[in-house]
Amino acid sequence: EVGVGIIKRLIEKATDNDKIQIFVGVRSNKKFEYCADQVVLGLAIKEVVKLEDKIVSLVPWICSIETVDQVIQASKELYEKVTHLDYLYLNAGAIFNNGVSVPGLITQFFSNPIECFTTPAFIIHDNSKTTVDGLKRYFAVNVFGHYLLTRMVEELMLKAPQPKLIWSTSEEGKSKFFNVEDIECKVGHEPYGSSKYAVNLACAHLNQRYKHHNMPIKSYLGNPNTVPSSLAAGIVGEFVQEYAGKPFFYFAKYCLGLDMIHYSGYEASIALAHIAENIDLDTGKMYTSWSNRNGLARVEVTDLSDIIIEEQVSKVGDYLDGLVNQLAPK
Repeated sequence: EVGVGIIKRLIEKATDNDKIQIFVGVRSNKKFEYCADQVVLGLAIKEVVKLEDKIVSLVPWICSIETVDQVIQASKELYEKVTHLDYLYLNAGAIFNNGVSVPGLITQFFSNPIECFTTPAFIIHDNSKTTVDGLKRYFAVNVFGHYLLTRMVEELMLKAPQPKLIWSTSEEGKSKFFNVEDIECKVGHEPYGSSKYAVNLACAHLNQRYKHHNMPIKSYLGNPNTVPSSLAAGIVGEFVQEYAGKPFFYFAKYCLGLDMIHYSGYEASIALAHIAENIDLDTGKMYTSWSNRNGLARVEVTDLSDIIIEEQVSKVGDYLDGLVNQLAPK
């Protein structure tokens, strides 16, 4: 998983004798224990261990960002536990689906097989549900919940020396799936792609906000690209994912040489970790993870102006700020 890969890389790049405290935002203790075991076998909840002369503490942050109340509660817990936040990774996301269209899969595979991995058109999305706050669920979980959290923890980030927000976008986050007159994708047919493109716009808007208010926080966009994950398993089922999906991914990776596909979340996380590790990166760029057949990962850089429509940034920003003022007034 990408989140586990990020944690591993942050620990690896820390200098000797550093004390590292990482709050892992998950929906349950069970998920946290799985994550901790992937990072270092046997690491218990809140246990402090020594890894290669680095003092590492993984702390469970049990939270959800689907509703305003959940985000407010999650932010309160952070204020109770820490004095500042150096980095906030906005890596959560969800796909709500009604399964897969087999004819659609076959058609796309033979017409444009690469897009089967980057922008799969055969997933039957379920965008029928709204949250208790009256927002479309895709938009609430993938966009507004993250955005509201950034607003709620601004004071903690302002106390850090070089605070960074690091958003995780997707290859599906393309302007063709987004309608600025339908920001929540209430009538559109690609709610996931729409929400991930809105993430790109939200990231850019926050940099405008921070500059306007003379805040030192920087908002960055990272793209892990494509990796077999629990999201995919949730779409096609764990059995199909393990015995059909992964071999399909590996065939595309090794035989077709598709560098946007990764063998593991560790490879996919390189761009997201790169943002944290390097000072004074350009916030007007997107940082994307790529890896070759041998698993050697690299970071490539793209101008944000090539992937977003600048005129849409302020409209989405105004919409998000309006929701914050309406649903979570101070």
